[in-house]
Amino acid sequence: MYFDNFVIILELNMLFVTEFEFEVGEKEKHEINFKYSKWLGDITIKSDGVVIAKNRVLLAGQSPIINVSVGNSEKHNLRFDVRPQGLFFLKPTIAVYVDDKLFKDY
Repeated sequence: MYFDNFVIILELNMLFVTEFEFEVGEKEKHEINFKYSKWLGDITIKSDGVVIAKNRVLLAGQSPIINVSVGNSEKHNLRFDVRPQGLFFLKPTIAVYVDDKLFKDY
């Protein structure tokens, strides 16, 4: 019974959280982690495990744009465009730009 409840909670969490990782840089590499908790509206962006940006979506349907820079000797500008879609905005599209070029839609 406990295990079944845990699986249900885990599945609901996956429904309400969008998370992905990618790497930027050629010589100076950085692991970028993006996490959007749709239940609370929290957005957290990490570079190499360190939080570099936090934001909160306060209104349903709001489309935040988050700009951050990473790197020391090899700098990169990252932009995250969060576009809510679908029923209750549960399937957002997150467009990621690296140095003003579309890197990927998640």
